[in-house]
Amino acid sequence: MTLAVIDQYRLERKDLFVDIDNVVSLSMERVRRWQGSKKAYTAAEVIQDKPVPGAADALRRLRTDYFIRFLTARGSYEDPFNVTQTWLDLNGFEYDELLVVDGPEAKVAHLSTQSILVDDFTLGHEKEDAFTGN
Repeated sequence: MTLAVIDQYRLERKDLFVDIDNVVSLSMERVRRWQGSKKAYTAAEVIQDKPVPGAADALRRLRTDYFIRFLTARGSYEDPFNVTQTWLDLNGFEYDELLVVDGPEAKVAHLSTQSILVDDFTLGHEKEDAFTGN
């Protein structure tokens, strides 16, 4: 009986994948300050990023209807999983899963036709004019 209840619960909630940089974290300032150099991706710098105002609360409310799965490309970051997990926890984010991949292309492997993805889709964060690649 317990498994049936869990399965029903999972069927009723969809996956909401959420990027971190420039979506729930105001990280562009850090990357620009260090002009995209390696220093911008150290744990000491990343942990100081401010959250987007209201983001943690909005995701907390969405979590009643969705599985919140952070999906972020942080291949150039120092200790990316642990630093990201610490940052999320320090800033009050509630979530079901944290997935850290090397690059943006690797995100696709985690998505399905039923997935919802919130992502900024920008490149060149260190430049004054970040672009979408279009």
